[in-house]
Amino acid sequence: MEQYETALTEAEAALDAYTVGTCKEEVAGNEVVAAIFNACVEGMGMKDDTKVAACMSKSVPEEQRLDLRLDNRWGPEDGHPLPFVRRNPIIFALSPPVPPKEGSEEGDVASGVEGKAEGGDGGDGGGASGGETELNQWSLARADPDGFRGGMVSFFEARGPEHEEDADEKAVALARKRWTSLLLFDFMCSGALCAAPEAFDKLARCSHLIDPTTAAPLPLQHHFSNLMAPIRAMRGRQELDSTPIVMGCQEMPVDARGEAKLREVLPEGLAYYRPTERGKGETGASGGTDEGTGFIYSNFLAASMKDVTDDLAPDLTQFLADQGVKPVVAATTLRKMLIVTVDLFYTGAAQSSGGEETRVEGAVGATTPKLAVATLHCKCFYKQAAQQGAFVARLIEQASKLEGVVGTVVCGDMNLDSPWPDKTSAEVQQASVGAAEFGCFPTAEGEGVTPIVNTNVTDFSTTVTKSGLQMVTPPTNFTTLKMRTKFQAQAGKIGAVAMGHKDQLVLPMDMHVTDVIVAGRDEADPSLSPTAANNTNMSLLQPSRMWPGDHFAVVAAVDIQLSKYVAKQRKSAAAAFFDAVLVAVGASKAR
Repeated sequence: MEQYETALTEAEAALDAYTVGTCKEEVAGNEVVAAIFNACVEGMGMKDDTKVAACMSKSVPEEQRLDLRLDNRWGPEDGHPLPFVRRNPIIFALSPPVPPKEGSEEGDVASGVEGKAEGGDGGDGGGASGGETELNQWSLARADPDGFRGGMVSFFEARGPEHEEDADEKAVALARKRWTSLLLFDFMCSGALCAAPEAFDKLARCSHLIDPTTAAPLPLQHHFSNLMAPIRAMRGRQELDSTPIVMGCQEMPVDARGEAKLREVLPEGLAYYRPTERGKGETGASGGTDEGTGFIYSNFLAASMKDVTDDLAPDLTQFLADQGVKPVVAATTLRKMLIVTVDLFYTGAAQSSGGEETRVEGAVGATTPKLAVATLHCKCFYKQAAQQGAFVARLIEQASKLEGVVGTVVCGDMNLDSPWPDKTSAEVQQASVGAAEFGCFPTAEGEGVTPIVNTNVTDFSTTVTKSGLQMVTPPTNFTTLKMRTKFQAQAGKIGAVAMGHKDQLVLPMDMHVTDVIVAGRDEADPSLSPTAANNTNMSLLQPSRMWPGDHFAVVAAVDIQLSKYVAKQRKSAAAAFFDAVLVAVGASKAR
């Protein structure tokens, strides 16, 4: 820990030392970039000795403060048709520094740049590159800092400040300030990495993305496999090998390379579904090919799985409009919504050891009972959380009217907002989270601690339960917990804790939840168990080596209570119905 703290101090000092004058020198060779940059920093009142990191703080005058709103919009894969990608060797350390070749698989780099790079200065593995590895921004910035910065300059020249052609003077000035701010931030990160390579190497080894022994990037399969841990655990402790599994997922891989790596590590007998061609219909509600919403499910459900999103989208679109939900919130939520139905019967023939067999053809009785499962990735409803709860109830009501559906489950990222009281310092946030009951929101109020504002979670859960539904995750529990660092483009939030009750399973009251796992910890390791002496909420910060996602997964074994239905419908002694199902909401952002 002492070595980590020393490395962190050195890395932060390198970040703090970078000046506007240094950045001027590094862009001086490009007349177009230098002209815009120099004029803008002068207009912002910056001098050559102005420290860039200091200008990220709210304590500096507003005209000097960096406006980094482009950081979330301009990424290496933002789809902008440029021959260059945005480079920042800290923010995008493991991303390729050049675009893929046209028509190639993702990961192949453009001609003229080798696909391998040596790890920096030959020290202990070159940080995240770990010697020779696939080309990434971290390794190239270390191996060829001048060439790396040249690519940065080329990107900012090609992209340029973006504004409408007929924009007024104020809009043009704002576009230039945001462009200049992002340029300063990216060059500061590059300069800090090159100024303190050993410190950053040590920090890199602490990342969940890096093998701590070799300092090489861990493969994507490693992270995907960890995300499947709660499914494997639930199967094992419930002996549910033949129980159908339907896991709603958000931000799944949207490229062929990522999908292939996910399939490599799926637990035995599971398949993967994400719509690749979806009609948007009249409402425009259905997700396209890049939404990342999908399902991981049991192979033997494949033949009966039906995407019914477009059948329900018109009603749900109108419902949200009638509820007065903001159009952008409604549109995003509906676009990322995915609803499927699956049959709830099988025969022995459907249970082959390889999991390749699908269900036996032929309905049992008048109508085969079906389960509807919806996965959501909602845009934040903020103070309209009650309307969001009503939307979930409406979805379950309408899906349950589809032919043969005997039950509906909604799972997903509800994105409920749980803000801190105004002006709560980062120190008080951390202390409050650490002092709270394990896995729960802080509720105590006193010296050095404060409760979080959970009004939105309460509004949502109250509406859901009044609709005759149950929530698997109690509203007192959080499912996401993150903390900003100095190496992100949000200096005003350094040390601030973001926690929320985001991930949820909602189902009818007459379904019995027999077991639940809220993932994020390896209970097999005694040092990580809830009874460990050093165990606090702050040890749950995401992502980590324990859990590579930024949301916990919620997995539930559910008794569907089909016995009465089956007694009426069964016509064949050879057929049997599932009385239980494993449903889950997957962790987000593990692409």
